[in-house]
Amino acid sequence: MEALDKLVSKEILAERNMRYWFPVNLLRKWIAARYPLRKVREEI
Repeated sequence: MEALDKLVSKEILAERNMRYWFPVNLLRKWIAARYPLRKVREEI
């Protein structure tokens, strides 16, 4: 439970009524970290 709570606090997982799922924002955060806007602009 402690690990799940930590993932929820870091917004890696979402929780409601003891049900956990990956929020859509996770994909947005991954893309932003992997492909920063500055880097993408330089490549265009």
